[in-house]
Amino acid sequence: QSYTVGSGSNRLMLVWLECTPAATVSSVTYAGSSLTQILSHPFSGYSTQYLYALVAPATGANNLVINVSNKYFWVGAFAGSYAGCAQANPTNFANATASTNPYTTSLTTGSNNSWVGVFAADSFSATLSFNAGTTQRQFVGGMLYGDSNAPVTPAGSFTTSINTGGTGDIVYSTLVEIPPFAVLDDGVSWSHGINQPSGSWINSIVSV
Repeated sequence: QSYTVGSGSNRLMLVWLECTPAATVSSVTYAGSSLTQILSHPFSGYSTQYLYALVAPATGANNLVINVSNKYFWVGAFAGSYAGCAQANPTNFANATASTNPYTTSLTTGSNNSWVGVFAADSFSATLSFNAGTTQRQFVGGMLYGDSNAPVTPAGSFTTSINTGGTGDIVYSTLVEIPPFAVLDDGVSWSHGINQPSGSWINSIVSV
């Protein structure tokens, strides 16, 4: 499946993945270039969230390919590209889990004018939505992706609030700082789909 990166300068591509603990993400590529895994965080046997990054991805429409080993699993993915970013992989993250409604979690930025990306998943695949302060980019199959949609200034705490499917739903989240400044670079290309697997998965949620 094709994914489009805009032509802005100082680009950064992020790919969030969530899969069953038994699955192993072996590689992620875009336009033939390998992304770097910058985070792998297990959530109490329910799932593992991964974050991959690529500095200066190729512009235009290219294939985003996610390879996962093990036969019996499910995996979901979102991708986004940003411009005006520091040309290095992000290093500041926050992982959390709770069963409150609304669900709230925070990340403290280290640089002025950073953006913050937010990825969350619900244990019961319920409908999730952001409250004011976080812009939703995509939702599918209990997975939600968004960002601050503006620089956080001055540097400090950024809090996101998420409406969950109801009391008792467990939400798992990963927040990432995108320094020093970022502007949405790929317009409406926050693509996703429901696909049968054939060895690679691109912006999809798949069960095998």
